[in-house]
Order: sequence, then structure tokens, then C-alpha cells
Amino acid sequence: MNDPAIRVEELLKRYGDLTAVDGISFAVPVGEIFGFLGPNGAGKTTTISMLATLMRPTRGRAWVAGYDVVKQAAAVRRQIGIVFQDSTLDTKLTAAENLDFHARIYGVSDRKRRVGRMLEAAELTDWADKLADRLSGGMRRRLEVARALLHEPRVLFLDEPTLGLDVQNRRRIWSDLIERAAEKGTTVFITTHQLEDAELCHRVGILDTGRLVACDTPQALKAELGGSRVYLHSRRGDELARAIRSLDGLEPEVDGDEVTVVVDHPGEFLGALLKRVDLPVSDISVREPRLEDVFLSLTGHSLRDSEVPRDGAWRTVHRAAAQRQKRS
Repeated sequence: MNDPAIRVEELLKRYGDLTAVDGISFAVPVGEIFGFLGPNGAGKTTTISMLATLMRPTRGRAWVAGYDVVKQAAAVRRQIGIVFQDSTLDTKLTAAENLDFHARIYGVSDRKRRVGRMLEAAELTDWADKLADRLSGGMRRRLEVARALLHEPRVLFLDEPTLGLDVQNRRRIWSDLIERAAEKGTTVFITTHQLEDAELCHRVGILDTGRLVACDTPQALKAELGGSRVYLHSRRGDELARAIRSLDGLEPEVDGDEVTVVVDHPGEFLGALLKRVDLPVSDISVREPRLEDVFLSLTGHSLRDSEVPRDGAWRTVHRAAAQRQKRS
């Protein structure tokens, strides 16, 4: 059996009394797109910083591309590419020069061909001679991902890669860069609090307050919740909920005028409800479970409710990591 591209055992990171990452364990196979889903402050950036050798764990061990992130840090760095949440492009260099400089650092022999290929993959060929600070936000992000892939790393780390991007740029990064890299055998580790990104990953680890509370495919995680969500709006919500409870022991939730119930067959449920219950219903909607519902079920709060500002220890870690990447 092949060794995993990333293996983590009881990894823990503390800043004084603050536990940022709380003894997490997981493994990522070669060629997988693995997502860490969680709110800001959950420990995602701290985890990626430890795996990329930018900080030492307080306790536990981790291996990336077969190398220990503490004992063999230099070897790990040679095997990885990394894109931070904050840009580390040299804005006074052109798009092509940013890539060429990176190629020189990593000793890429066929620099010209490799730079041209990555510009094409990022759809930036026509912008090759433009200064990085003249590129749009989406273009700069595509350039950063292309730069991280230029030396053909075995593992690519992406910290919130599509944050703030429009749909078109998000799709370009996923289809033209991330998915193609994975198809060629690069393992991709993504941190995100965006459900759209997490849904596209092969597997997702859900992180909350430093703890790994679940890890599986998006489909399997959602299937554990069971059934579809039916939303009914009625000015007599409490009465409607009591009526629903009489239907096969269902247990709806009431939030003001909105009544929510989970059922396996929404069509059959709605047919039976409308036949047997004579109460006003102003609106009905049905949707399948989402990763947001999984997160809520596992943690008791939503991704949005639990978000905190990226400051304190996390901001310090992120700034230091970006500076180290720029110096390298």
C-alpha cells in the first residue's frame, strides 16, 4: 500500500493558554484534493503553517511527502508549493518575471518552457509582460497558484485560495490549475471556510476550535444527516409544527414563521401534509443537505456564527509565514 502524501498524528499547537490546534490526526492519499473546512480562527492556517514547516508543533508529529516536518524540514520544503491567503507576489515584477524568479530559486532547468506553460495554464499569456500590481485580483491569484505549481511539487498547500474572487476566477483556478494538478499526481491541501470550495474536494476535514470533528467525502458527510430539508412558512408556525409531529413521528424545528422538517421523501410528505392539515402555508421550499448543515449538526453553530476576526496569534502566524515565503 502506498504511503500517504500527508500523515498527521496528534498534532497540537499552543500559544500560551490558547490551543490553536488540538491534537488532530488524519492522512491524505497521493493525488487527493483534501479540504479543511472551518470558520476563521478554527486553526486552519496554523495547521497549514505546521505542515509547511513554517512553525513547529507544540506536540505530535506530521509527515509530508514522506518527510518529518520537524526533523526533515528542508526536505519537506523542496517537495511542496504553497499559496498564502495574503498575496506574496513581487508587484514590481511582471507576471512572467515572478514565475521566472521562482523557477530560478527551485533550480528549474527548462525555465522558459515551464514559465510559458504555467502562464498558459493560468490564462495569463497575454498578460505576461504586465507588472503584477497591474493585474486584477483574480489574475494575481491565478498567478500565485501557477507559481506554486511551477516546480511540480508533490504537495500543494492553498490557504483560502478563492477568497474574495468572482465565480469565473474561482472556476478557472479549480478547473485549470487545482484539478489538473491533482490529475497529474499532486496532492492538494486546501483550507477554506467557503462551502463552494469544500464541495469540490475529494474529502473534507471539518475543523472547529482546533478540533477535527469529522473527515470524509462531502457526499458521505451529508448522507449522515439523512433526508431532505423541507421549509414551510406559515403565520401559524407553532400549530403547523404540532400537526407535522402527528405525521409518522416527525420532529420539526420552529423559528418564528419558518418550520423545518427533515424527510426522506419530500414529495410524499408534502402530499400527506396538504391533505391532512388545514393551516395556511405561504411558502414551501425543499433542499438537499449541505456541508453547512453538517457543520451545524456537529458543532451546534453555523460557520458564520462562529467566525472571529483574523487577529492576535493567527495574524502574527500568517504575516510571518508570508514573509518567509517571500524571502525564500
